Amino acid sequence: MPRYNSPTKSSGSTRSCISFFETIGDDDLERFGGKAVNLARLRRAGLKVPIGFSISSECFSEFLAGLDGSDRILQQLESATDLEEALNCAANLESLGSSWRMSGETKKQIIDAFTLLRSMVHEHGAGYAVRSSANVEDSRHISFAGQAESFLCVNGTENVIDSVRRTWQSAVSFRSALYLREMGVPLSSVKMGVIVQVMVDADISGVMFTANTVTNDPSQIIIESTWGLGEPLVSGKVIPDTFLLHRKPLKIVQRLLGSKATIATIAMSNQQQRIMLEDTPLSKRTAFTLDDAELLNLARLGMKVENILGGPQDIEWCMKDSQLIVLQARPVTTMKSC
Repeated sequence: MPRYNSPTKSSGSTRSCISFFETIGDDDLERFGGKAVNLARLRRAGLKVPIGFSISSECFSEFLAGLDGSDRILQQLESATDLEEALNCAANLESLGSSWRMSGETKKQIIDAFTLLRSMVHEHGAGYAVRSSANVEDSRHISFAGQAESFLCVNGTENVIDSVRRTWQSAVSFRSALYLREMGVPLSSVKMGVIVQVMVDADISGVMFTANTVTNDPSQIIIESTWGLGEPLVSGKVIPDTFLLHRKPLKIVQRLLGSKATIATIAMSNQQQRIMLEDTPLSKRTAFTLDDAELLNLARLGMKVENILGGPQDIEWCMKDSQLIVLQARPVTTMKSC
C-alpha cells in the first residue's frame, strides 16, 4: 500500500490539521486520538485496515474556542457540587455546541483530504464512516467509546463535513459532559480527532476480546459474529453467534448459535449507499457464521493485534470475500487485576 501525504495549503503557511493513517505516528495520541493511532500502527504492521484519514484535535480546540461562554460553563460544570447544577451546565454546553459553525479553512482542508480519499476508492458511490478518536478514548483506564456520535455510510462532501461537525458537537452533549464529570476528566483536557474511513460492505462482522472478560481469564478468547455489517451487533439489536477459544494450545472450546434475526447490509439509493436492516433468512439464522478454520484465523489475528498494541484488546472486525479486516481496536478496560 503506498503512503499518502495529507493535504496542505498551497502557501505552506498553515500546518495541515489532517493526516492519512500512513503518516500518523505512535507519538500522535494528543493530535489524533487513540483510535487513529491504533489503526495507523496496525496498517504499518501489514494488517488489513480500511483506508482513511484523521482530523486533528487542533480543530476540536478551535471548535471549543468558538463556543462563546464555554470556558465559564466548563468551570461551573467541573466545580458543581450538586446534580441539578451539573445538569444545567451540561444542558447549556450542549446548546452552545449546536449553534457552532465550522471555519472556512478547516472545511477546505477536509474537502481536500476527502477528495484525495475518494480518488483512492474504486467503487462508485462508496460510503464512509465518520468516528471520534479522542485522547481519552480507547485507553486502559477510561472508555469514551459510545459517548461521541458515529456516522456510517456517509456520502458526499457536504455530508462528511456535517458528520464531522456533529461528531465534535456530540463531545459537548449532555450525555458526554456528565460522563466525563463522573469519570473526573475535565472536558477542557479532552483532545478529539475525527476519523473519516472507507466503509466495508462486509459479509460477516463481529467483535473479539483477546481475553475472557466474563471470567477474567487471559488464556481465553471470546468471538461474537453476525451476518452482514456489525452495527446491529455492537448496538445490541441481535443475538450473535458466540465462540470461546483457548489460546495455548489454540482450540475451540464452545460454540453458541445466536438467533441473528436482523441483518444489516449496504444498499444503493440514488447512486449513494445507505444501511438497510432486514430480517435474516431462516437458512442463515440456523447456520453458524464462522467455520472452524475461520475461527482459528480470527483468533490468530486477535493475538497479533494484541502483540502490536500491547495487552488484551477489544477488536471490531469484518470479513469480506474471505479476507479478515480490522475496523477498530481498543484496550480491554473491564479486566480486573489478579
